[in-house]
Amino acid sequence: MSLAILLTLATAVAPIADVPFNDDFGLVFFEAGVNGSEPLTFLLDTGFDVSILDAGAAARLGLPTLEVQNEAQPGGEVEVGQLAPVALSIGDLRLDDVKLVTIPLGGAGAFVGRTIDGILGHDVLERFVVDIDYPQRRLRFLIAENWKHTGAGQILPVEIKASEVFVNAGIVMPARRTVFGPFKLDTGSVVSNGITRSKVATSPGCHSGGPLPTLGMINQLHPTTAAIAQRTG
Repeated sequence: MSLAILLTLATAVAPIADVPFNDDFGLVFFEAGVNGSEPLTFLLDTGFDVSILDAGAAARLGLPTLEVQNEAQPGGEVEVGQLAPVALSIGDLRLDDVKLVTIPLGGAGAFVGRTIDGILGHDVLERFVVDIDYPQRRLRFLIAENWKHTGAGQILPVEIKASEVFVNAGIVMPARRTVFGPFKLDTGSVVSNGITRSKVATSPGCHSGGPLPTLGMINQLHPTTAAIAQRTG
């Protein structure tokens, strides 16, 4: 199984869902419904392996949380639970078998200054071609089997490790030396683009104010349009 990122998407295939998004902090926020609920604010996060519903939102919707346990997270332990499969609606797209994990998202919401009711992660994104149209602020979901790239954009092969997406890239250092390596493609990170301290330490002429959690990080791809396409074979 492989995945590709495409820049400047062009396709004649109609999406099964086409919804607006808000890009506060360079993040992709859009509306979704759970079991026919009122619109909830979800974050598109290619760096998250599972999809999440805020524990408070689950309680408001009357969804019982199963298998609750405390798990260590940065900042301390949090209660993590599992919901029975729910129906998730994004525009005209409806998925009836989505397994959501519950964790409190209030802290993340406070950091970006808005409510985050849920996170759409790799477990759902891998089912579709996902077109993130930054100039138009539109998020489109397409059936992978029916989709074919027809534009002049560049296809960038990536590698998936433990449900995380990596692309080989390079950063030109102040000493004009380009450092290459795997960069994590993470639309849920507030770090636009960055390189880890371990890479900086071995790169002349570069200084860092602190470490990043991966070898490198790429979040914002705009002003281009980016598509994430999951393929088999």
